[in-house]
Amino acid sequence: MDPCKGVNEKNSVGKEVRRRTKTKRFDFEYLENEDHRLLQQAIKISCLETQRKEVVIPEAPTYYPTEEEFLDPIQYVNKIRAEAEQYGICKIVPPKNWDPKCNVSMSNPNKFPTKQQKINTLQEGQGFDDGNEYDIATYKQMADKFYTNWIQKYHHGKEMTIDEAIKDYWDLVETNTRSVAVEYGNDLDTNAYTSGFDPTADPPERTKFATKNDSHSIPEMNSKYYALSGWNLNNLPTADGSVLKYLRTPVNGVNVPWLYVGMLFSSFCWHNEDNYFYSINYSHFGAVKQWYGVPGAFANTFESVTKTFLLELFRESPDLLHHMTTQFSPSLLGANGVPIYKASQEAKTFMITFPKSYHCGFSHGFNVGEAVNFASIDWLLSGGEAEERYRHFGRGSVFSHQRLLFTLLEHRNELNPADMKCLANEILKVVNEEIQTRPMIQSQGIRDLSDVVKLPRNKFECIDSMGADYDDMRTCCICKHICVFTAIACECDKSKVTCIRHFNNMCKCAKDKKFMLTWASTDSLEAIRTDVTKYTTVDSSV
Repeated sequence: MDPCKGVNEKNSVGKEVRRRTKTKRFDFEYLENEDHRLLQQAIKISCLETQRKEVVIPEAPTYYPTEEEFLDPIQYVNKIRAEAEQYGICKIVPPKNWDPKCNVSMSNPNKFPTKQQKINTLQEGQGFDDGNEYDIATYKQMADKFYTNWIQKYHHGKEMTIDEAIKDYWDLVETNTRSVAVEYGNDLDTNAYTSGFDPTADPPERTKFATKNDSHSIPEMNSKYYALSGWNLNNLPTADGSVLKYLRTPVNGVNVPWLYVGMLFSSFCWHNEDNYFYSINYSHFGAVKQWYGVPGAFANTFESVTKTFLLELFRESPDLLHHMTTQFSPSLLGANGVPIYKASQEAKTFMITFPKSYHCGFSHGFNVGEAVNFASIDWLLSGGEAEERYRHFGRGSVFSHQRLLFTLLEHRNELNPADMKCLANEILKVVNEEIQTRPMIQSQGIRDLSDVVKLPRNKFECIDSMGADYDDMRTCCICKHICVFTAIACECDKSKVTCIRHFNNMCKCAKDKKFMLTWASTDSLEAIRTDVTKYTTVDSSV
């Protein structure tokens, strides 16, 4: 996923999609040149010493749902979450009857782009150059030839074991003693190329499907089953229990799956998901994909260790881990106190990554996979953390987290008491800040023009393209936060606004040149606060 694209682009079939925006830079604390040189030298020596250590990486858990448990993916993930999220990642093996056809045909003549990855320099955090374009059959020929040449040169022509491939890969990454480049077909738009699954089905039909019939039998796994199943990644983001079902504008990689075509050593580098979403990856066919995960609870530890060892890179690019171009040795992480787990994903199995968890991996040979995000209600807290992080870095989000919160409030009748309590607590954070900050802004001489300028009310029924486009026009020019309820503008440049936190940073004009715009009165926010507060005291176990 490329975080440096513009907010709105058109894909290869001319359909507008939403993208992320490039992050602003900020400086780390100043270091004297000599101190910095000595620190970098110590880091390099420490890296080499640590790489010589053998650190055993434990396996992440694998789950085997029954056919009945497999009916509802969100419900099943919620069932295993308490245990599985402690590992950051987990593998799910479908029931033995699961065998959907794959719509990725080797005879498909359409070409797709690739990125060239220099495996021996992945620790340096360099960006990826564009590779060649391939159709699927030609890519497989190239990938198979690379694999054959590799095992002939380094393994006497014998097929590699999983452990041998892992050793070869991390030797390349850690030692930079051999120059090896591969090409990876990553983040391919399934609307433009193809999805391995059947097209998305209408939600009402899926809802009816995801329950046992009157005879209490399990639906037969046939073509209709695969078209309607929530495990069909075209359906999962809008499945019952996923809050992304209210996101009605297509966002590639978030609620529209991306396709991945890989080869030996093609890599996805350390990252966590946009907005700290859950993600799900399905392997349609081909070689094993190797995964590594760090639990979300240890994301800060992970970042601290990586910044220590890659300080120079982080000085140049503080949001380095958002770029997904930096690989980092699991042994090095493990030796420095970061809990890390691994999993080997075979064809026709799923991998789940949990909110905030860092993950990375590589392919053992030619394979085709597909991935998308989803979010159950428990994600709201993580989503709020992601929003605060993005504001710190000045990084735009693909949609407004606050808008999503109030959209969920519109659909409160669909939430159980525990979920409503979670939502209410997140909404209170928003309205309390708004109510407390507005008087302070006005006390500094900034005019409130809410009685003069009548703005259209927020529509919280869903997040559609019109609403998302409108949000883009009220994005804080400092932190890129979408101003859902209050924005501050200035007479010097009415094309830009700031949020309630950064109005003092927008320009040097006098305060009386600035004015406040609101999309909800303080009285209405007070009413919302009174309304949702009662849900915070409900016993969610009832």
